[in-house]
Amino acid sequence: MKRALFLSAALAALLAAPAAAHARSLTVQKVRGDLAAVDSSSKAKGKFLLLAVTAGVRKAEKLYVVARGLDKDAEYEVVLEDADGDRTTFGEMKVRGRGIGFYRFSGKKDDLPEGVDALSDFGGGKVLVVSDGETVLSGDIAGFVDPGTGDEPEDGSFAFGYGSATLSPPEGDDSDARARLYAAAVSTPRGAREALSLYAVGLDKDVTYGVYVGDDKIGSLRPRGRFGVAWLVLDTRRGHDLP
Repeated sequence: MKRALFLSAALAALLAAPAAAHARSLTVQKVRGDLAAVDSSSKAKGKFLLLAVTAGVRKAEKLYVVARGLDKDAEYEVVLEDADGDRTTFGEMKVRGRGIGFYRFSGKKDDLPEGVDALSDFGGGKVLVVSDGETVLSGDIAGFVDPGTGDEPEDGSFAFGYGSATLSPPEGDDSDARARLYAAAVSTPRGAREALSLYAVGLDKDVTYGVYVGDDKIGSLRPRGRFGVAWLVLDTRRGHDLP
C-alpha cells in the first residue's frame, strides 16, 4: 500500500516535471570528541563538535567547544592544531558560573582565521583549550570522510550524502519520458550504506531499458501499465552492488 501511494506521488511529480534537468545535493560531515585535562590532577573536561554542511554550492561550517571545571577567573582560548602540528587560534572561550566554558564558531557569522580554508583541514589534529600559553584541555580530531568513498571513519567521525536529479530525453527528442533519480550514502564507524532509487514514467512498455552509471550497468527497467511506469531500487544493506 505504501509503495503504491509513493509511486502514485512519484508519477504525478514526474508528469509535472519540466524537461530541463535539475539536480540537488547535500553533504554532511561531522566529527566530535572528548577533551581531557593535560594536568592529571585537574578535574576539567569537555567535548567538541566540528560540522561541515554543503548544499549545492553553498557551504556552512560550525565549531562547538564546551568545558567544565575551569577557573572562572582565568582567560581561555580555543586553538585548533592540524595533523602537522601547526596551531591556529580561533577565539576566546567564555567562562561562566561554576567554571563552565563555551565557544562557538559559525561560518555564517564568523570569518575563518587567516590561512584556514575549511575546518576539515584539521582532521587528524587536535582541539586545544589554552590559558596563558599553556594547554589545559586537549582532544584528538578524527579524520573527515566523504560519504560513498568506501573510507572507514574513525570513532567520532560521521558523513552523510544525498543527491537527486531529474532525467529527461536528449535535446531534439520529443519523448514524454521522464525519470527521477535519488542517491544516498552514509559512513559511520559501524559501517557504510549506499542506496539508489530510479523512478521513470512515459517509457515504452514493450521495451526493456538498461540503467547505467558511466559504463557500468546497474540494472534494468521493465515498464508496466498505461503510463509506462518503471522503477529500480538498489541498497547495499540488501546485498546489492553499486559501482
